[in-house]
Amino acid sequence: MMCMDRLHQLPLTLMSGLWLALPTSALAVGTSAGLDINSTASVSYSIGGSNGNATSNTATFRVNEILDVTVSWQDATNRIVSSPATNQVLSFLLSNTGNGNDSYTLNVANNLAGDQFDPSLVDIYLDADANDLFDPAVDTLYVTGTNDPLLAADAALTIFVRNNIPAGLNGGDLGNSRLSATSITGSGAPGTVLNGAGDNTTAAVIGTTGGSSSASGSYEINGPTQCCS
Repeated sequence: MMCMDRLHQLPLTLMSGLWLALPTSALAVGTSAGLDINSTASVSYSIGGSNGNATSNTATFRVNEILDVTVSWQDATNRIVSSPATNQVLSFLLSNTGNGNDSYTLNVANNLAGDQFDPSLVDIYLDADANDLFDPAVDTLYVTGTNDPLLAADAALTIFVRNNIPAGLNGGDLGNSRLSATSITGSGAPGTVLNGAGDNTTAAVIGTTGGSSSASGSYEINGPTQCCS
């Protein structure tokens, strides 16, 4: 009788464990951050030849925000320029690869290893009309902390970086310029949880990119040596 009683209790124990395991918040890849999802567990069982069904109460959990971003260089080849030259443009694509709304701080670094010269940063522009073509009369001058780009999940924005090219360079010389974007919501070690920082006051979780990304574009000097030694 003792064994039979334990056998009869087993399905109910399993159901109780299943109900208790339902989460109150979770990561849901591909699902919008801050969305409330309802979950109900159901179990079919057979005891002593009698069949039955049981359904749990509905549990609700809110999807956490994942902070991920990607920056990629968009020019098909090296940007061919003269030495000297002014206001030479490189194009980059900033993509929000997370699942919620996020803003980004943009920075340019030109003192990089592996090239022959350092371009000199002039400014950064945001592609205001989304045509992927730079037009200073239409596009928006970027000012850190004033108009940091805000992107919805899966949205992207073209970023234009303008640099001046120094004099005295040789044909074929390369100069690299790196654009970085960092989530204003948070960045750092993947998996770090920022409670209450995500959409709809949910937790924000730093994704695999660490909430930051960068890409480098290259200028290449056209023509022969510009000066003599």
